[in-house]
Amino acid sequence: MNRLPLALSASVFALAVAAPAHAQNFYAGLGVESGKTTLDIGGGDDFDGDITNVSVFAGVRLHANNFFYGAEVETTLSSEASNDVFGDNDIDRVTRLRAMGGYDFGRWSGFVAAGGTWVDGSPFFNGFGDGANGWNVGVGGEYSFTDHFAVRAEVIHDETEFNDGNYEWHNTSLRAGAIVRF
Repeated sequence: MNRLPLALSASVFALAVAAPAHAQNFYAGLGVESGKTTLDIGGGDDFDGDITNVSVFAGVRLHANNFFYGAEVETTLSSEASNDVFGDNDIDRVTRLRAMGGYDFGRWSGFVAAGGTWVDGSPFFNGFGDGANGWNVGVGGEYSFTDHFAVRAEVIHDETEFNDGNYEWHNTSLRAGAIVRF
């Protein structure tokens, strides 16, 4: 079990929460994610599929001039996965904890993110495994309508391992979201 993504994400989150309140920017949001998944079962055999997630996320950002950094946690409210071999699948939840950094151009901002991913359930057939953990990376942008409301688009890539590392799940998704800042 690789704990490095969790340790890095938790460290950035702790630094963000411990910083002075006037420098913080707390936010919460709702996102819809659609992506392509692949389960690598070894020997060149792969199963491809689709995934759709509806998720909630929350985070904190600290600003230093036009640069920002922070941490974000998210979890799915619903997840629907399917593939052409096994049909519908049983993913109960995808959770991510990510460290983020970016640049604020005014109303537009761009960011990169990395952290840990946890999957409850199976992306390819029931009984395959209870869940998996791994890492994620992402890149995206936001547009702020006001100081309190923004929209986001990003690409997120997850790598997780099921059945004690015997099978790898690769997921690349496009997420659109709406954000409220406090």
